[in-house]
Amino acid sequence: MFSFKDPGLPSQNPTRSVWLDENPLKSFKSSPSLPPFSDIVIIGSGFSGTSIAYHLLAHPKTKLNHNVPSVTMLEAREACGGATGRNGGHIIPDNHRGFLLDSQVYPGRAMEAAAVRVFEQIGMNEIVQLVKSQNINCELRTAGNVEVYTDQKEYEEALKSLEEAKKWGITNQHIFTKEDMQKELGTTEYVGAIKIPSGQTYPARIIWHLIKKSIENGLKFYTYTPVVNIRHATPQEIASVSSSLQKNHQQLWCVESQSGEKIITRDVIHATNAYASHLLPHFRSKVFPVRAQVISTAASNTPKLWPFGLSLREGLEYALRRDYPNGRMIYGGFRTASESLEVDNSNDAEVNPKLSKALRESLESKVFMNMGLKEQTYYDVREWTGIMGFSDDDAPYVGPLYNSNGEEVDGQWVLFGLSAHGMPRCFRCGREVARRVSEKYLSQQDIDSRKITEPSTFDASRLLSMADFDSDPKYKINPSTWASIGSNNIDEWDYPLPKSFIITPQRMSTTNTVGWDQRTIYPVLTPKL
Repeated sequence: MFSFKDPGLPSQNPTRSVWLDENPLKSFKSSPSLPPFSDIVIIGSGFSGTSIAYHLLAHPKTKLNHNVPSVTMLEAREACGGATGRNGGHIIPDNHRGFLLDSQVYPGRAMEAAAVRVFEQIGMNEIVQLVKSQNINCELRTAGNVEVYTDQKEYEEALKSLEEAKKWGITNQHIFTKEDMQKELGTTEYVGAIKIPSGQTYPARIIWHLIKKSIENGLKFYTYTPVVNIRHATPQEIASVSSSLQKNHQQLWCVESQSGEKIITRDVIHATNAYASHLLPHFRSKVFPVRAQVISTAASNTPKLWPFGLSLREGLEYALRRDYPNGRMIYGGFRTASESLEVDNSNDAEVNPKLSKALRESLESKVFMNMGLKEQTYYDVREWTGIMGFSDDDAPYVGPLYNSNGEEVDGQWVLFGLSAHGMPRCFRCGREVARRVSEKYLSQQDIDSRKITEPSTFDASRLLSMADFDSDPKYKINPSTWASIGSNNIDEWDYPLPKSFIITPQRMSTTNTVGWDQRTIYPVLTPKL
């Protein structure tokens, strides 16, 4: 078994992301001090934590209308100050990318790999619909993402993955001809290029919007409130909040902040991603930090880019132009310029000069040179780092917390380990955690009235149609590949999570390192005898 370092708390002096320049909730606090009691406490205000709060309190189909719990969300830094506010601005469902690799990693093999891709595409489609229906000003566009290849072998592997994925209904890829390359990229020098459905956006604006909606519906929100400990509440602490306990309690927790304040609560939700194992050390071999680095050129000096997103080296590098065609370029990657690959690094208070050099030098490559690179491009470059939370098996951990012995911990829940795929996953995964927590507050009559009675809820054709994929492929995803919707299988209007996302005693019993070499994970590990 292997163990990574304690990621610690998020740095209080992080590098400055351009996405956070205008933060309207930067130092928001609902009150001068924390409430003594809250039914539910969410730790983390990124896409995961915010989705949970929104679905508990504001989403019309999932919010509780009776016995509404009190909900408090605590953030160690500014609102959305973690990975969601520091990423590259892409929403990229995997589609065919890495399909053959994931067919080795996931326990359900190719079927499970297909299910993840269907889930991610529906997830992106849902975010697009959310942005449009709530009129969120977030620079959203859905012109796709182009992966370019400089290596013939890699391109051939991508084509093999594409053909295998199509057998499961994963479609809508566009393989570029040389004419397409010249028209779209301004060069024909690449071995190949493939476009897939995806989007680009200003992620933090979506999060701030959802937090505001949640606050309007009762959320108590506190920035700059790092959580340092979670423990059982003492009888004296329970007695001090007895007037707030409207129903019998089995177990209460005490959430302690760095300033010494505390909240007594029934349910604690860990939405801490890369920092998860600071409060949950037994996850140290399962969820670990990986640092990403991003540069952004000033709008007036940015090369003439494209309305779509760009990926290079199988997604290790990624670029877009904000607010096309007039905004800054956002360009990140080159972890491979670091000996550690930036694995097991949770420090976003600094940049790595080797990555800085590699990012700038790569602007002289053919794809950027053909788009009008000039000396002034290097003026007024912004640069920052952000910490991703990778999981051992490439799937997020979603659901009730389990301890190191594989026993469920009553009143604690998790959503972390998004493995750089949070944008198409977090909104729906957050709804799942919110639903499973809220079921504790539902009567049996309410649960029965929402029970799924239509078997087609888990039907492959329905889900492929929701993803805008081929609904009649060669191979069908078996309904057993999907997890129940909620603990009680409710809400047939929704779409399910792949079973591989749900935390189980079996997942807790081992560390899955299959595919780590191809996922560019070569950490310095400490063997435990």
